Amino acid sequence: MRIRTETPALLVLEDRPLLIALLLSAFVLIDAAAVFGLARQGEWAGVAMLGLGIPLLLAGFVFFVRRTIVFFDRSSGMVSIRVASLIGQKEDSLPLSEVIGAEVQRNPSSKGGSTARPVLLLKGGGRRPLLSVSTSGRGPGRAAAAINRWLAPDKAGR
Repeated sequence: MRIRTETPALLVLEDRPLLIALLLSAFVLIDAAAVFGLARQGEWAGVAMLGLGIPLLLAGFVFFVRRTIVFFDRSSGMVSIRVASLIGQKEDSLPLSEVIGAEVQRNPSSKGGSTARPVLLLKGGGRRPLLSVSTSGRGPGRAAAAINRWLAPDKAGR
């Protein structure tokens, strides 16, 4: 996740999985070109086999390419989580007063490394993941640090 805005009144975090989108787009184009080439040669069995890959790749695009924007707004007293995909947009909100901090939730991978995602810590011990998938890199840690930094003045005022 990247920090888009960080002011005393507003914190905006955004996650756009561009690499996944580019890779899936490239695979769709390569598969479509192969299907078109086989169709021109009359290889209908090949068209049928490779043609099955296109809907699967497009389904992967719908499920894995999701833009997430999280708004922490002191003026409204709300945290809004907006997730947009090819099939629509969904927004979930919760009161800012319910959020007590953020942490990084780590998930070990089969290759010995780990992936992570930022998670909101809620009053009563609840947790609310900000992303539906875990990622590698420093983004989750930066997002959790930014949330905790932004919440710190609000906690002092309570």
